[in-house]
Amino acid sequence: MVNSGKRKFIEGRFINVVAALLVAFMVADGFFSIKANGVEKSKQIICLSNMKQLGLGMLQYSQDYDGNLPQGIRPSSDAATAGVGWAIQLWPYIKSEHDFACPDDSSETGLKGLPKVSYALNSNAALYPKLKEMVNPSKTILLFEVSNSRSPVDFYPNPEQIARFPLSAVGDGTQSTLTDGQPGNHLRLATGKIGGRAFTRSCSPRHREGSDYLMADGHVKWLLPTWVSSGSNAATSSLDQSGAVIGQAAGTACTEYETTFSTK
Repeated sequence: MVNSGKRKFIEGRFINVVAALLVAFMVADGFFSIKANGVEKSKQIICLSNMKQLGLGMLQYSQDYDGNLPQGIRPSSDAATAGVGWAIQLWPYIKSEHDFACPDDSSETGLKGLPKVSYALNSNAALYPKLKEMVNPSKTILLFEVSNSRSPVDFYPNPEQIARFPLSAVGDGTQSTLTDGQPGNHLRLATGKIGGRAFTRSCSPRHREGSDYLMADGHVKWLLPTWVSSGSNAATSSLDQSGAVIGQAAGTACTEYETTFSTK
C-alpha cells in the first residue's frame, strides 16, 4: 500500500507532467497558428506583387497603344464581353504565367491545360480605356480577384478557338457581368459581396476577410468588400452606388467608398 505522503508526491508529479504537456500543446498550437498566418501572409504578398507586375504591364501597353488599356480580343461590337482575353494582350509585357495566378487560388474548375488566371479586368475600364480620361485613377479599380478562371495567355487563339476557349475574364464587380466569353455560371468572385450587393453564388474573399485590387494608377491594395463600389460606369463622379443586385457604381468623388469600378 502506498502511504499518503508518497501518494501526494506522485499526484503532484502527475499534475506537473499534465500541466507541462498542456503548456507544450498550447505553445505548439500557437507556433503552428503563427506559422500558418505567416504562410498565408506570404501568399498574399505574392498576389499583390503579381498585381503590381500586371499593372506595370498595363502601363507599358497603354504607352504603346495611344494611351489605351487592353480592350480584349473578342469583337469590339460585343459590349458584354469587352476586355475578355486581356491577359493575352499583356503577355508580351509579362512573359510569365506565374504572374497571372494567385498562390491562394485553389480553384480547379476550367479547361485543363490552360493557365490559371486569378484576376479579372474591370469591364468599365475596357469600355472606356483611355487612362488620361479617367477622373481619378487612384480610386478606379483595374483588376480584381476571381476563381475558376483559366485562359490562354502566351498565344493568340484563332477565331475558332476564341469561340471555344474560355478567356481571361472581365466584370464590373457584380456577379451577373462576370464572364470569360463562355456560357455558364462557373466563374466566381473571390472578393466577397462587393458594395454590399445581393449575390446568389458563393464569393468568399480570398485573403482573410478581403481581397487584393489593382488601381488604374498602378498601386495595389487589400480591401474589404464593403469598401468597394461595384456596378456600371457612373454618369458623373459625384453619384452614389445604385441598385441592390446590379446598377451603377459610385463615382470617384463619392466618399462612402474607398474605391470604385467607375472610371468617372
